[in-house]
Amino acid sequence: MSRKSRYDNQKSKKLLAAIVLVIIFIIAFYKYILIVLGTLVIAWLLYVTIKYWILKRNYQKMQYYIDTQIPFKKIYRKKGKRFEIDCYEILKTELKECKILTNLIIPRLNAVNEFAEIDLIVFYNTGIYVLELKDYKGYVYGKKENYKWSVGYSVGSKKNNRETKVYEFQNPIKQNEGHISDLNRIKSYDYKNYVIFSKTMDFNSYIPNVLTIDKFIEIIKSNKTLPQSDLIERESIYELLRKYDLGNDDNIKNQHIMRQQYNNKKYNN
Repeated sequence: MSRKSRYDNQKSKKLLAAIVLVIIFIIAFYKYILIVLGTLVIAWLLYVTIKYWILKRNYQKMQYYIDTQIPFKKIYRKKGKRFEIDCYEILKTELKECKILTNLIIPRLNAVNEFAEIDLIVFYNTGIYVLELKDYKGYVYGKKENYKWSVGYSVGSKKNNRETKVYEFQNPIKQNEGHISDLNRIKSYDYKNYVIFSKTMDFNSYIPNVLTIDKFIEIIKSNKTLPQSDLIERESIYELLRKYDLGNDDNIKNQHIMRQQYNNKKYNN
């Protein structure tokens, strides 16, 4: 028998012996192993439950919840919702007298999607501002006239070769122009178009109405206050759109999401 064969046999015997010892250990101490595993499972469930309860309690203290009454279970784990809530809280803190409508869903005419969903509409004493929120992490490429913009981000660990992925999305300025057209069908007004990027995004172009939330607040605070007649009109538009909002109707919201998913597959393939 060759040395290699003897070595392989010894290795196999050691492996078999190790497996047998593990089996004997499990049989001898299975009760204790079950107790440890059970304890770990219970500890994990307690951690998840306590974490959920703390997050829910903190959320219910926020102005966003006080104003919208959207249950925590509807926003928990939803991507992009954290950024929307953060923007809402900052706006309410910095602009004490502002009123905000969130996730306004309104019907559209002659459009691929039957409904339009607007992230935020801010009613302030300097005007009505329609906001499209974008919370991407990466470098954004696009110009005002482009139909599509793209965001590049790195994937992979530092140890392995990192590669850059590119994701295309609709130009949010043009997207918001569509929203404003839909609003004008309900009530004509000089709505202002702004896109709000998170601080985790780097943008390769300068476009005056593409800002972070802090810069946006600086600008609308510096704008001229509306005359009294315009303030009255602004208030009437707020009340009209509140009644017009279909966003609290889960049926309509689900229809809107399903139609978006269908159209994305149909027109992007």
